[in-house]
Amino acid sequence: MHPAIYRPLIAATLAIGLSMVGLPAGAGYPEGLAAYRKGDAAKAVKELLPPAKAGDPSAQILLAQILMNGGKGVAKNQADGMAWVRRAAEGGNRDGQYFLAQALYHGRHGERQDAAAAATWFEKAATAGDRRAMLALAQMRLQGIGGPKDPAGAVPWLEKAAALGDQSARQQLGVMALRGDGMAKDPALAARHFEIGVRAGDDSAAFMLAQLHGRGLGVPRDIAESMRLLRLAANAGNYGAMAMLATTLANGGEGVERDSAEAYKWVAIVLNRAPRGDVYFSASAIEPVVRQRLSSRQIEAAQAEATRFVARPLAPAAQ
Repeated sequence: MHPAIYRPLIAATLAIGLSMVGLPAGAGYPEGLAAYRKGDAAKAVKELLPPAKAGDPSAQILLAQILMNGGKGVAKNQADGMAWVRRAAEGGNRDGQYFLAQALYHGRHGERQDAAAAATWFEKAATAGDRRAMLALAQMRLQGIGGPKDPAGAVPWLEKAAALGDQSARQQLGVMALRGDGMAKDPALAARHFEIGVRAGDDSAAFMLAQLHGRGLGVPRDIAESMRLLRLAANAGNYGAMAMLATTLANGGEGVERDSAEAYKWVAIVLNRAPRGDVYFSASAIEPVVRQRLSSRQIEAAQAEATRFVARPLAPAAQ
């Protein structure tokens, strides 16, 4: 099994038929959809078969969904379901192409695991405008799965996904520009990507941009702006920002007044809620340092604040 490479590759149940819009639906599809919604799978299959055989991708995808999941009067049949997925994919339907790529990538639903074939179908779906496929294909190229490792080849797909509003793609582009991975090293370009992300309400972008302002990379060094962005990201629930904010407040220094009580609050939130990993262990390392500076009453107050903390997602900037 290949390692999980991107969130869009993880979901592997066929639940795409009802999301399709703008596709011509032949006679029988509306009746099939109505029967499906009422829970009458057998009637839905009967209504969907004629338009599916005639090449209607909406009917093919919904028929595949019913056959693969089963229902009233219909036994689960992965092979027949995947046959309709493949027909839809070969007919140019991007939902079918994307799901077929997933099945091939994971080796599920009766398909033999084949990363190279998965990449081919992801590319077809991406070319047809499927943002999920753009992200999946980019990550495969970044990691060298299904073909040679090709960070530069991932960039155009990430740019297309970012242009469609995907903030995870934009953040990836920012990180790549910062590192010079697949493109020339360009901290200023990285900062622009993160700035767009912040305006879109992405707390991870705020965390990254805070670090650039703190170091003067690609943007003027501005400790006050760095702290503002760290607080935005932390208040939005970003554990990395919480840990960095706690460390900064614990140390104090240039433009930052030491505040051990607030630092302890952020440490407590991370230790109580974050998954075990680098951020968790970073907070664990500074907890005893901050604790020894506080009275038991101050610690109890900080822990109480941590318990009451509710994340407030960043609001996108008004357009």
